[in-house]
Parts: sequence; structure tokens; C-alpha cells
Amino acid sequence: MGDRPDNSRLALAGGRAQLGGMGFRVFNRGLRWAGYLLLLVVGAYAAVLNLPGVLFPYHVTEGRLRLYSDQPIQGAGPVLRDAQRRIETSPIDDRRPHTVAIANSEWRRKLVFTIQGGAAGVNYYPLTGVVYLRRADIGQNQLYGASGRPAAPPRTLSYYMAHEITHSLTGEHLGIARLWNRRLPQWVREGYADYVGVGGRTDVADLYRREKAGDPDLSFARTHTYAEFRLLAAYFLQDQGWTVDQLLASTLTKAQAQAAMEASPPKL
Repeated sequence: MGDRPDNSRLALAGGRAQLGGMGFRVFNRGLRWAGYLLLLVVGAYAAVLNLPGVLFPYHVTEGRLRLYSDQPIQGAGPVLRDAQRRIETSPIDDRRPHTVAIANSEWRRKLVFTIQGGAAGVNYYPLTGVVYLRRADIGQNQLYGASGRPAAPPRTLSYYMAHEITHSLTGEHLGIARLWNRRLPQWVREGYADYVGVGGRTDVADLYRREKAGDPDLSFARTHTYAEFRLLAAYFLQDQGWTVDQLLASTLTKAQAQAAMEASPPKL
């Protein structure tokens, strides 16, 4: 009697195992459907980003640049020509068309900027070649920051267009091996985009002097603008004679780049 199996306990254990297996299958199926739903959402979002006319019905083209907006566009010609001129100062300019969209309404800005609420512009290359900027007065060549105030010179609307498109150019130039441009040190990625954004040649000595004098515009930590990084990029490109490829291949940290400049500073 003592050695006889307890059939009721075996049945209960079998039932639990069966329920456990069924629960696992249901959980697995739920995960699979959640994955499909996520892919669907990402695909739909990528489609919206790649079709700016869906959200931004007004558009004009000047040269290689096409501009979309959610408001009627006036006076864009000089702005687009200026942005293209800046882009053409870069030896990695691909000479192909590029697209910019301006989100004036807050709901559109939130939709295309997602979590980057404080940014002046966003670039999702290679997901899309379209770059997005926040509210702007196109005719006045001005972009309004998160504070609601116009960005201070030299950061014009043309500057922001060229800056963001340069991120696409560096991503295209570097390719998947460098995760487009995501693996670049920040001072290289943003410094070079800023360098092209202001039109290339930079007065390195003046920027260095202003940095030493404590100009807040030369401190990313204080202003979250990129003049500090532009100084380093310009120093290596102009004073040290680096090519753009050498700059984009640099693995120097920002501290190491700063130390190299301090060891052999620009001539004042």
C-alpha cells in the first residue's frame, strides 16, 4: 500500500504542468503579437517621417534643397541658397537633393521630435533623409528656440539647415561600420556640423580668446550650443591641417582634444 503511487497527486501535478505549458504558450503568443504591433508602429512612424507632405502641406524648392512647412512659405529663396552655400563648403557634400521640414505647430513638433523636446532640430538618418526643425520665421531667417526667443547669431535658420544636413552627410560618408555617425565623439559629430553650419572657415584665434575670457557661448555645459566643439573642429582642420576624414576618424575624447589644443594653442 505504501509503495502505490498517489494517482490524485500525479493528476494534479500533470494538470499544473499542462496549465503551465498553456500559460507559457499564451505568454509567448502575446509577446509575438506585441512585437508585430511594435514593428507596425515603427514602420508607420518611419513612413510619416519619410513623407513630410503628410504633415507639412506647404513646400518650395530652391536649388538642391526642398523646404516643407505647416504654414505658408514666404521669402525662402535666399535662406535656402544660403544654406546650400554653407553645405557646399564641405568636401563630403554629396551634391544630392536634401529636404528640411519646419514644425511650427506644437503638436507636430512633439510628434516628429519625440523625446528631444529641447532640440532646435532633429536628424534620424538613416531612418529618413528628412531633417526637422522647430518653429521659424523663414523670411527673417530666424529659428525660435525652446524658450520661444529667436536663436542668437550666428545661428540663423540657414545655419540650422546646414548643421542638420551635415549630420546626414557624415552619416552617409561613414556608413554602417561607424553606426553612421553615432559612434563619433560628441565634439567631432557636433563640432563638424557646427563648422559647416557657420559656413566653414572659422576665426579660430577669436574663438579661443573668447573661450579663455569665459564667454558662456564657448561652454556647452552652460549654453548647450556647440561653439566649444566648433572651436576644436576648426583648430584641427585649420591650424593642424587635418582633412575631414582625419577629423571623422578621430577617437580623441573632448578632454584629450582640448589638451592637444592647449599644448599648441592658436596664434592670437
